[in-house]
Amino acid sequence: MSKLSYRELEEMVKDLQAKVEKGIIVKQNLIDTQHELDADLNRLQLLQHYSATALGATSLQAFGELTVEHLVQIFNLARVAFITLNQEGHGMVFSQFGMDGMTVSDFFCRTFSDLGPNDSMIIKSGHPLFEPVKEVGLKEAIVCMISDGGDVCSGMLIGGYTEEDLSYYEPLEPKINAAFALMTNKVGAVLENLRVNEQLRQEVEERKQAERALMASKADLQEAKDELEKRVEARTKDLSHTNELLEQEIEDRKRIEMQLAERAEDLARSNKDLEQFAYVASHDLKAPLRNIFSFVQLLEKHFGNSLNEDGREYMNFVFSGVNQLNRLIDDLLQYSRVNRSDTHFGQIELHEVIEAICQNLNSLIASREAVITCDPLPDIYASYSQMVQLFQNLISNAIKFTPANKKPRIHISSKLENNECIILVQDNGIGIKKNYHDKVFSIFQRLHPTEYDGTGIGLSICKKIVERHKGRIWFESDLGKGTSFYIAVPAQLEKIA
Repeated sequence: MSKLSYRELEEMVKDLQAKVEKGIIVKQNLIDTQHELDADLNRLQLLQHYSATALGATSLQAFGELTVEHLVQIFNLARVAFITLNQEGHGMVFSQFGMDGMTVSDFFCRTFSDLGPNDSMIIKSGHPLFEPVKEVGLKEAIVCMISDGGDVCSGMLIGGYTEEDLSYYEPLEPKINAAFALMTNKVGAVLENLRVNEQLRQEVEERKQAERALMASKADLQEAKDELEKRVEARTKDLSHTNELLEQEIEDRKRIEMQLAERAEDLARSNKDLEQFAYVASHDLKAPLRNIFSFVQLLEKHFGNSLNEDGREYMNFVFSGVNQLNRLIDDLLQYSRVNRSDTHFGQIELHEVIEAICQNLNSLIASREAVITCDPLPDIYASYSQMVQLFQNLISNAIKFTPANKKPRIHISSKLENNECIILVQDNGIGIKKNYHDKVFSIFQRLHPTEYDGTGIGLSICKKIVERHKGRIWFESDLGKGTSFYIAVPAQLEKIA
């Protein structure tokens, strides 16, 4: 055997060292492979355990918690979220681990909506889909969409690490993609199964509730039926009694209506007779009254110079009484003629009525320097002569009952309200005391018998004329501040019966 040189020995040593290093590397690779196989085996066992336990979950919430717990254990993840998607594509965190307070934006859901079902993907900084991962606070993540058994995604699983977590955990490796996708596939299958079971459970429960409600309803219905029969029986008795009372009341009302009709006929006949009597009586009183007046004038003419002061005063009393009685008879005639059937009605212009009154009262207006103003007035369906009589009474009263040291001011206006034409006559006279308000329209009521002339019939005639026109008359007055009379007649042109 030849002796080896130093160089040859050195080459052999180097070759041996290389083989030893290669053996160490192979051994390390074998060890790493063994670790990976152990990890894969552990994942497989956990996946099998998950499959066995997930199907036994009693509720969707328990299933969600079980899923995230196994994801953490199987893939050594620091943070996991189980997200469900509705038909509109909006997401909701169904269950989570280490991601408290996480919210799912529409941007997050839209970004991952194009991924296929059970398609696992690891996303890190620089990846096109990194923005939504960053949005939920993760530095790197593994994402996989959940299928509902078809091509539609019903949710997604996302797990990973924050920047702080990477100080304690190894970065995600692509080799876990397949296992994560398998896990997601199982989650989808179990989720769909649980949803179907939940729907079935709800349907069964709803059916049971419906059956219970039906049974209760039948019992309630029978009870209500019995109660109704009792009430119907009691109500029938009440109705029978009520019918008897109603029949008696109808008979009583018929009898009362007949009595009222007879009474109305009697009143109408009596009123007609009274009006005729008043007309005839007042007309017949005129002749003897004229005779009295004529003989008193003759007495004054032939014996007036021989009368002393008391005699002349007595003679003046006779003249005054005759004049007062003459006016009273005239007013009675006017009062009795208001309801006469030959009164002519038609469409009249109220401003012409006021102009005619101003002509009639020209001397009175001039003597008192009265000021009469008038707003535009409407046309109404009425008796022209009676409207003249009505407003002439009101205007002459307004002038008469204004103090002598004050110029009478009278204003006439109108308005339409609730299908009525309301005419307002305002003055600045002495006003009417409140305790006389209910006596104003009564016949023969003189509120100032010693201070102002009159018969106490004028306002009674006004009231009767307004009622003849199917209207209303009222007033407002403050003592010393004047009086406002309101006359309301129908606004529509209707025939007055």
